[in-house]
Order: sequence, then structure tokens, then C-alpha cells
Amino acid sequence: MTRVLPGLEVLLSDQSSRIAGKRIGLVTHQSAVTGDLQHAVPLLHGRREWTLAALFGPEHGIWGEAQDMAHVAHSDDPLTGLTVYSLYGQHEEDLKPRREVLSRLDALLIDLQERQAERWVRNARGEYVANPPLPHIIPYFTRLQLNGHAWQETATRDPRQPSEGMTIPADTRPSERKLICDVYERVDGSGRQLIRLIAEAVCEFATSPS
Repeated sequence: MTRVLPGLEVLLSDQSSRIAGKRIGLVTHQSAVTGDLQHAVPLLHGRREWTLAALFGPEHGIWGEAQDMAHVAHSDDPLTGLTVYSLYGQHEEDLKPRREVLSRLDALLIDLQERQAERWVRNARGEYVANPPLPHIIPYFTRLQLNGHAWQETATRDPRQPSEGMTIPADTRPSERKLICDVYERVDGSGRQLIRLIAEAVCEFATSPS
């Protein structure tokens, strides 16, 4: 039987390079575990390749201790000592991370298992109610540029296409990314322009409201 891997396991085992060297924030709660029930917070906090700098908790808090519909205050996590920023406080502005907090992060990870997960993802991106999204806060994209025979990858918040290479969504699978790069190397100028046009449309779709 094929085992389905949680996203947390895939990140730690196969895609850890995507957050290497970064200051990261984590939006999570008590059910964010691996197949052997290790929680995301200590796993991410215990690695040296990156810095887990902030935690964000939805309704019930990151450890599920708050009652249903009960407001949760900011606090210090007893396990790591990190600040836990509540996304379910007493005021409307508490339903999304504050700009000054996000500005100190390079990436925001979201590991939630619940039917309302999309709601918390949108809140974490700053899209709550009628407020404008904050695309300049979270690096949604990867810019791929060919330097000689080697590809350079850069995390970016700008979806625009470069004159050479392409910009694609940051969550593009490594196998798909490699295929795109292989095709780009083999085609001529018009073929490369077509790839950039397709990548531009994909980026636009990835950031459009659901």
C-alpha cells in the first residue's frame, strides 16, 4: 500500500532547501504532525538550516487549549520560548498577522488540518474581509535565471517575468521545475518567450482571489 506523506514530512525530507537560511513563521495548531506523531513546532525549531522565528495560532491556539469561540491572547510558547501571535484575538485586526511581524520573516509556513484551513490561510496572507492582500510580505514565487549552464533560483514577491529565464509559483514541484528548465534550454528565443507567457499566466492565476 502506498503511504501518503504529510506535507511536513515532504518539506523536511525532500524540500528543506526551499527554506534553508530563512527566518520563517509557522501558522499551525495541535494536529500538525508527521506520520509518527512528531509535531511541527519542535521539528522545525530543532533544525539549524533555518530559524523558526515566530508562531501564529488560529482559533483554539496552537496547542488546542482554548474553548470554541474564545478569544486567544498573544503568548509565549512554553516549548520553544517563541512568541505565539494569535489570529483569533478580541479585535478585527487580530485576525491576521501584523505587518511589522511579517516584515521580519522571509517565509510563512502554514500547516493546518481542518475544514476551515483555507480561511486561516487567507487570514495569514492578510486577505481577511475587505482588507487588501499583502503580496509584498510573503514570497509567493521563485525566479529561475540561466547563468551559463547553471540555473539560479531566487525567492521573490514579484510575479513579473525576467528578460531571461522565468518566474513561477514557489510551490511548483521540483520535478515540474526541472522539466520547465530542461525545455527552456532546448528551445529558441520564440519558444522561451512562450514559456514566459505561460509562466506569467500561471503566476497571475496563483495570486487571483478564489
